[in-house]
Amino acid sequence: MPRIDFSVQRIARSCIVRYLLMENSTLNNSDNLSKPAKSDARFATPRDLAGSHYDEMIRSKEATMAFLSTPHYATRLAAVMICEQNWNAAREARVLEACRAIAESDADESVRLVSISFLGRALSSTKDPAASAFVARMVLESQNSAEFRASAYWVLREIQYGVADVDFDNFLRGTIDVVKTALKGCPSSFSEKSVRSSLLPKPRFPEKFWESADEIDWDFVHQMSKHEEGSS
Repeated sequence: MPRIDFSVQRIARSCIVRYLLMENSTLNNSDNLSKPAKSDARFATPRDLAGSHYDEMIRSKEATMAFLSTPHYATRLAAVMICEQNWNAAREARVLEACRAIAESDADESVRLVSISFLGRALSSTKDPAASAFVARMVLESQNSAEFRASAYWVLREIQYGVADVDFDNFLRGTIDVVKTALKGCPSSFSEKSVRSSLLPKPRFPEKFWESADEIDWDFVHQMSKHEEGSS
């Protein structure tokens, strides 16, 4: 399947999420939605993360690449995002390595979450064995939070199958994971109950389907973790 199809799938998921949230806003005017804290990297822009370095980064690809090794994790993540958005360099080895380094670092968890999510976007449906083994290890490491491990699980599935996954149920569960993240960012702006009802109309989907977005197929994860052994 051409890569453009995965872009369309991602846009479709984004539109679904945006529609659900706008339709179920607890506020009358969507322009007044409360904004997530910029300290949470999941809701920050490259400019937010780069700070005073932003103008320097967007001058050239070489300038951006130079920040991929900075010890400041948020700035490094900004460089990764600008490499993707401005320089079409998401799959370059230095960018992917910077993401892996952030994901397994002691950086703020939101920075690590954005970093590992980037791997899913950059390597969607590639079945990349090294990346799959790395992300599987992130899922298996018990010191990572439940939220991080669940997010990494969906990244692992995206690397293997793309946004659409292997069937509609998994596509929907992955979409629920994205919706839950958005709800956490602006908890006072949306009605979770209404969003859930819109996304999972009865009687087609049982109520427990919402919770199943956090469930991990451990056999699948263990299978993916063995890619590293096979490639060594």
